[in-house]
Amino acid sequence: MQLAKLLKTADLSVGYHEKDDSRVVLSGLNLDLEEGKLVVMIGPNGAGKSTLMRTLGGFQRAISGSIHWQGVEGHKLTRQRLSKIVSIVLTNQVLVDKMTVADMVAMGRSPYTGFGGRLTQKDKLIITESMRRCGIDDLHDRWINSVSDGERQKAMIARSLAQQTAVILLDEPTAFLDFPSRIMIFDLLRSIVRKEKKSVLLTTHDIDLALQFADELWLVNRNAPLLKGVPEELALSGKLKDYFKGQHVNLDFDAGKFSLCLGADAPKVVVDESINGRYWIVNLLKRKGIATSLSSKWIIESNFTGGVKLMSNKVVVKEWATINHFFETFNEDLLQ
Repeated sequence: MQLAKLLKTADLSVGYHEKDDSRVVLSGLNLDLEEGKLVVMIGPNGAGKSTLMRTLGGFQRAISGSIHWQGVEGHKLTRQRLSKIVSIVLTNQVLVDKMTVADMVAMGRSPYTGFGGRLTQKDKLIITESMRRCGIDDLHDRWINSVSDGERQKAMIARSLAQQTAVILLDEPTAFLDFPSRIMIFDLLRSIVRKEKKSVLLTTHDIDLALQFADELWLVNRNAPLLKGVPEELALSGKLKDYFKGQHVNLDFDAGKFSLCLGADAPKVVVDESINGRYWIVNLLKRKGIATSLSSKWIIESNFTGGVKLMSNKVVVKEWATINHFFETFNEDLLQ
């Protein structure tokens, strides 16, 4: 079954309109968002992610090219009509005196309430459900400027849900949240696209979560074409690893996670694959600037009873009674 394209761009260029000229940040963008898809855009600061989001959301003019929403060119849509198709949550913090969390979420209903802004019973039920889904129903009567950054961000997302649009754009929606809350937001957004066939586009620096949850990745970098594809496809083809080349990070192909890439001159150790808690031993070594390798004169082995030993050319250099003992007393000077 072919999925409907809710957004489509043609040769789009985005950037900034200056006095006598325009500064292009991203160009040649031919993008689309399909219903029922969670798309995650990642890239370094200053690469143009937020600029693209603001342009798609109608907050700034494109330099050139076109944006179509549900088959209609963006500039032909009234603000009210566009606000019923796409909602957007930017990183700007909203601080308004004398506004409750529920009032903030209720702003999502403004495209439907008319000039008077009068909420019907249906509107109130939608607001309540949006707050519940974001886990902030207990904050209903709290002042918006008295809650935490994370709670305020959840209120902004709930406002977007209350707007009931086909597309939701979110610029770093997890920026102020603790790790469990970041997972909850990603899981919530995935649930929305699955159950309601909405299209969600978000930017994030949570690369590991993006790899777990995204149906499609958009990789944005300075002075390079935007790269897009299914996370697994980008990883298996080597494009994901190449994208981060030179940024001191390395993609663990089997684990599907990024980690610090140590320099070529870092000392190297072979860690026995059968060691209980091998991940944590490798983590300790990396933190101390020691890389793991398939070939080295230094070898860490285990005797399966909790003991650990460091070998060099088949000679025991150091033994530890337990893995805990190893963590407490390991000294990188042993490899000198």
